[in-house]
Amino acid sequence: MIPLTIGTVSLASSWIRVCGELQLAPWATESIVSPATDPRSWVGEAAAVMSSVLVGYLFVHQVTRPESIDLRASHFAPRPTDGKLRVLALRDRKMRRQAVRLLSGTRVERLARSGYNACRAMLPAALLSADETRARVHDRQTVKIASRVLVAGGNSVDAGASCGDILKQLLNLSPEGQHWAFEPIPNPAQQLRRGFPRARVEQIALSDFSGTAQFHFLPEAAAYRSLLTRTDVEAGQSVRLLPVQVRQLDDVIPEDLAVALIKIDVEGAEARVLCGAARLLERHPPVVVFECAPAKLTDCIPTLEGADLRFSFMADYIAGQRRPLSEVVRLCRDDHEFSYVASAE
Repeated sequence: MIPLTIGTVSLASSWIRVCGELQLAPWATESIVSPATDPRSWVGEAAAVMSSVLVGYLFVHQVTRPESIDLRASHFAPRPTDGKLRVLALRDRKMRRQAVRLLSGTRVERLARSGYNACRAMLPAALLSADETRARVHDRQTVKIASRVLVAGGNSVDAGASCGDILKQLLNLSPEGQHWAFEPIPNPAQQLRRGFPRARVEQIALSDFSGTAQFHFLPEAAAYRSLLTRTDVEAGQSVRLLPVQVRQLDDVIPEDLAVALIKIDVEGAEARVLCGAARLLERHPPVVVFECAPAKLTDCIPTLEGADLRFSFMADYIAGQRRPLSEVVRLCRDDHEFSYVASAE
């Protein structure tokens, strides 16, 4: 009975770890540039799933001990406490990458990501890293704000849709609205089209100009991909430059469409996206929810003030509190805040 229980736990652990790799770096394979065009049969996909689980299970069964697991680490990776574990951790990472390649592009991929998200959502904050905790709080606050803004329906824009976690909530909150999602990387853009057929998914990057540009993709830190060169973020990372189409939001959204909510997550390019949406912001002032580094916040102010939109911290907006802009700028630097709302209210 005990061996069976240990085996079941190990099998579940291996699956979670593989799904974690798939979720956190879902386009770190060759399909990053060209989405999968050779759909496997159900039999082949079932074999891929079993192979991915087996890959993780073999490692868990051989080397994982309770004292070597660091739940705060990405992908539940084993903590290399000695030379042997460091070698095994590297081998484990390669095996999990192989499992990801087996799953990528299959019908099971979205299910795997959703299952991983569900598992992560149940973890207490004490087991999450600081970045993961901040991201969880930001996403929950975004959904809470969206539920207020779209309570009577409305249209939305998701700039930097990634895997579609927020887009899914927007579609549920306003089923009759028009929802635009922007994701420049081919593989996730294709996944968004498949998973959310009611949304208008555009495979372009948003900025303050129209044309083409090199998109900076970090295979080992996919969440920090950006249209900008950021030496502090890219230091020590492998970077792939991907040619992408770039447009201004003003040139994409129809002039007669009133947008109620804009969510922006573009890793440093927030001011450029806002500048490229200046006419939209002035024409039908929406609620804008965005992440922004403290050093970049002042770059966003001119465009938003030009549309008579007021800044707030997300927590303040939800609580119905307002601060002078000077205080928001000061506190964002002192407290290293990243989550903001701009609205006409």
